[in-house]
Amino acid sequence: MPRKPQERYFQGVLLPDNLYPDDSGRPGYWRYRRPDRTFKRFIEPDTHEACAIAEENNAARSGTDRSTTLYAVNQYINYAEKLRPGLLKKESWYNRKNAMRGFAKEYPTRTAIMEETVWRWWDTLTHSQQGLRRSEFRRMWAYWLRKNYSPTQKNPFDKDMLQGKERPTVERERLSVEDYWRIYHHAPSMGYNGLQVAMGIALTTMLRRSDIVALQAVNVQSNRLELTVHKSLEQRGQIRAARLHWTFDKHPELADLVQRGLAYGARSNCPYVVSHKPLRHNTSKAKTHSWQILPNALSKQFAKVRDDLKIGGEHPPTFHEVRSTGSYLLAEQGEEITDIMESMAHSEVEMTKLYHDGHPLPSEPVLLRVKDFGGEF
Repeated sequence: MPRKPQERYFQGVLLPDNLYPDDSGRPGYWRYRRPDRTFKRFIEPDTHEACAIAEENNAARSGTDRSTTLYAVNQYINYAEKLRPGLLKKESWYNRKNAMRGFAKEYPTRTAIMEETVWRWWDTLTHSQQGLRRSEFRRMWAYWLRKNYSPTQKNPFDKDMLQGKERPTVERERLSVEDYWRIYHHAPSMGYNGLQVAMGIALTTMLRRSDIVALQAVNVQSNRLELTVHKSLEQRGQIRAARLHWTFDKHPELADLVQRGLAYGARSNCPYVVSHKPLRHNTSKAKTHSWQILPNALSKQFAKVRDDLKIGGEHPPTFHEVRSTGSYLLAEQGEEITDIMESMAHSEVEMTKLYHDGHPLPSEPVLLRVKDFGGEF
């Protein structure tokens, strides 16, 4: 029986098979071992991105045996990308692919998979992981059933067959206004000029990170910033999606941030408002320009600056909390909750109120006074 490879870690990150750090110790340099045992060297500053590149290559070279789970996974991935080409532009799709291939690593042969083993594996995932993977795994298994790849008679990921974990009660900390400005001013000193622009846009518009990193020069029309909210587009469709614009005359701070971001990216003809000069110039299926910042990369930059300033405790605030800070500031100055809801592209007031939870809430003056208490205190 072949010996199981020993797990290898680099800076706390588990490395996939065939990926090794640079033998000269140069930061950001990697070695990938080919099937002929020679090495291909490449540059990738982000360890997680380097692991993703290695996983892609591992899947390509080991997913040819039709009896393996990995073969069936790769067949579905190819089918999904052909049917839905827009997936190639989504960073979340690469995370879902890694999750499906991770499942194949747990169960190399499909004959070993039963409904009970699927559910046992499912129970090891967190609430968040389950929420992110349920739909895609259900689609994958439906494809398997059609192609006779499925080792089960039913789809074990159907809603009426699969139980999900309850959302954990632990909530991440809110981002105070003071800590926001500490991170904002410290970001350039760590080389994250794009992060500073993104934080400014997030506070002035309360846009989600996916919308912020997607902003381009074409979104600036007739002295205003226009966009269709990505999440609203996915949930409501093209006709009913929320469309927002900010006139620069009324939002001069936003105008300055957008122009500053475009000017920074113009150094490399980058069309994106938020950009970052990388250590190496390359593109991928998810990026159209080497200076483009993807949502996860933006969050990682925010976390590095936050941790460098030692902000937060066990559950520190993330970039998404800037959105909450902006809604709090609007509520603090007396704006109506329904107006804040529209600016955040929420469909319900209750969702907007959740963003205020954890911040000091403004109080209303009580003007009524009981004139006769019927006794004395």
